[in-house]
Parts: sequence; structure tokens; C-alpha cells
Amino acid sequence: MILRGSGHKYDGSWRMVLYEADGAGKCSPKLAKSYLDEEIQVYHEQRQRELVRLHRALFAGEISPIGFFAGLQRVDLRYLASCVRLRPAQVRSHLTPAGFERIDVRTLRRYARVFDIAVADFFAFTELADGLGAQTEHAQDRLVEQIKVFVGPA
Repeated sequence: MILRGSGHKYDGSWRMVLYEADGAGKCSPKLAKSYLDEEIQVYHEQRQRELVRLHRALFAGEISPIGFFAGLQRVDLRYLASCVRLRPAQVRSHLTPAGFERIDVRTLRRYARVFDIAVADFFAFTELADGLGAQTEHAQDRLVEQIKVFVGPA
């Protein structure tokens, strides 16, 4: 998984298309900020704090990589179990480091599809310094991943 040190910063550029009727009854489009525009940066800050919390728990041995991605993407245990075609008790055990050690590659591939990551992302975290960007490409049904790091925005 590729981690960016500073997280996402909202630049205030998102706009909604609003249609307003004029005096003649014709609708004309107008670009405007959302009424929730101020909350977007707050959301990004909360997600960054959650990423840091889960990252610490992962490296402290409290959760497995499956637990990390399930928490990061806010995936419910029963939903995850149905997606990977396993019993909820099996998925619950995979959320722990000891349970994660017993997973075969075929099962990891199913988890990777659900989380939209490569299998390699369960085992490696790449942190990018400010000013660097990265592009990833998956192959062989998420079993192999190529990462290109470059100078500039992501």
C-alpha cells in the first residue's frame, strides 16, 4: 500500500451544477460550492487520523493486514465474509495476526479483490515523501503489482 505522509488536502475546487429558472421559465446551469464544502476537509482529516490509528495497531501486532483494510474501508464483518465466501468466524480469525498467517494465496486474492488492492499490499507499505507521486499497475489477477514512483503530484 502506498501511504502519503501528509494525507489529502481539499483545495476548495469542487463544484455542483445547480439549475435555476429565470423569469421566462428557462433553466440555466450555474456552478456553486456545496453547502457541505467546509466539511470536506474535516472528513479528510478524520480519515487521515483513522489511517494513522490503524497503521499503529497493525505494526503493534494488534490487527492483521486484513483487519487494517477492513477498518480503513469500513467493511462490516458479515459483508466481508459473504464477499470472500467464508464463514464470519473464519474472517474474524483472519483479522488477527495469528489467523492471517494461516491464509493461503487464493484466499488473499479474494480479499484483495474486495479491498481493490494487490496481494502485495498485505505485506508492504510504501511511504511517499512530499513532492513524490506513485502509479500502480496490477497483473495476474492482483498477484503481482508494479509501482512507479515519480517527482510531482500523485
